[in-house]
Amino acid sequence: KINAASSIGRVSANREKARDRVLTDDEIKAIWLAIEETPKAFGRIVQVGLLTAQRRGTIAAMMWDDLDLEAGLWSVRGEDMKSGRRHVGPLSMQAVAVLRAIPRQQGGYVFGKAGAGPFSGFSKGKQELLDASSTSGWRLHDVRRTANTKLIGLADKDVRRRILDHAPSVDDVEAIHYDQYDWQPRMRTALDLLGNHIDEVVTGGRDNVV
Repeated sequence: KINAASSIGRVSANREKARDRVLTDDEIKAIWLAIEETPKAFGRIVQVGLLTAQRRGTIAAMMWDDLDLEAGLWSVRGEDMKSGRRHVGPLSMQAVAVLRAIPRQQGGYVFGKAGAGPFSGFSKGKQELLDASSTSGWRLHDVRRTANTKLIGLADKDVRRRILDHAPSVDDVEAIHYDQYDWQPRMRTALDLLGNHIDEVVTGGRDNVV
């Protein structure tokens, strides 16, 4: 008999486990405090990721013109979303506070070098933050997974799907063709609850996270 799976390489237990990596509250606190001790662009990207559950590339390409900090809104251009669709996401007061703490550069980008383009120093920034926070074994996508995991206890699946900008399944005819519901208020409620939770993890609820 021929084993059809004989040519498939073995997936290590560590690699399989990494796909399910979620930051603990202690890690979140250590990472956040390290960022506040020495604020840098990569750290601010991590903070925004924890508070919005957006992808690293989407955050790295954020432009000041995309933001309405007074209204607490982030309008992401379709070219900066994996789905290719324009995405309007509410910003909690914690997310707004993080963004207000970032000095504006001459270019239009929030995190890129001199504002001239999207942020690109991921490897160096991550290593610096790992060292500063005494944490290890996490990737930037784990930050998004952590935020989504926190949201599971705060919002239903339909709200989370829209926050994450996941497309509906192909057999969900109602969502694809008939859903004209305004999800923004429920998305805002969920992200406000997430911001408050991160606040409590970091400070015990005594002060705002920034």
